[in-house]
Amino acid sequence: MTVQNLINGPLGITFVLTVARLLPPAAGYSLARTLGRYISRNQSSPFVQSVRTNQWVASGCSLSKEELDQRTEAVFINRGRFLYENYHFNRKRGLLEDKIQFDDRFMKVIEQSKKRDMPQMLVMPHFANYDLVSVAAARRGLTAQVLSYANPGISYRLQNRYRNELGYKFTPISVSSLRSALRNLEQGGTVLTGIDRPYGDFSLHPLFFGKPSNLPTGYIRFAIKSGAPLVVLQFHISSGGVCIVSATDPISVTRDADPVQEQLINLSRVLNVVEEMIKMNPEFWFMFYPVWPDLSKDTP
Repeated sequence: MTVQNLINGPLGITFVLTVARLLPPAAGYSLARTLGRYISRNQSSPFVQSVRTNQWVASGCSLSKEELDQRTEAVFINRGRFLYENYHFNRKRGLLEDKIQFDDRFMKVIEQSKKRDMPQMLVMPHFANYDLVSVAAARRGLTAQVLSYANPGISYRLQNRYRNELGYKFTPISVSSLRSALRNLEQGGTVLTGIDRPYGDFSLHPLFFGKPSNLPTGYIRFAIKSGAPLVVLQFHISSGGVCIVSATDPISVTRDADPVQEQLINLSRVLNVVEEMIKMNPEFWFMFYPVWPDLSKDTP
């Protein structure tokens, strides 16, 4: 059994929760570094291979093997640090506020979600400490239906159960959950979904970092159908390690007579924002599945 499979199983999740809550920061961060280095050196792991290719393409295919080794290690170490922080600080209000800050634009998103008089579709990549951000946002009053990965495994179901306790409504993507989300938007509600984990229909292959990708496209079709404006959540890590959360202004759907072009135009508007965020802090982009599977053979 691999370390990843152990951690992602029910016993592993319980173990991580318990250890993270008990360990003081110095020990927790040290453990994250050790595990991150260990996992990243297993280059036969599909997770490691995916991170390497994703990071290489995001760099403009410019990283050498040595630079890519360092970047991949940083990704796994940072993910471990943020997982530790999520489970260690999420019940400690003062410490939580030291780790997550919201700017005025994101506070408007929260207030809008409470008013429920205008629909908003929030989209975001797996970036920075998105888990802890969701905790902090819920405590500030954000209410949203979250369209999560379809057919979740045991670890996803356990994590979604924990997230539902925050006040969100986590609904794995299905025909029924999409209908529910459409009704939610029609009633002025807020729907949130991730946009960088490959799944579903790969026929469009939207350009991402200038290369045809396997990024999901369903959220754009959903936005076009609902007419709800898109809001891209943005994350920046300060020099002091604080995650600063912002949001774009609402992006109204651009219409086109050609349905395929209509999707590609709107996908580009969202993905351009995400590209700039990743370029600023690529070591905080946590996508462990292949966005560009055809380019894995070219990765150093």
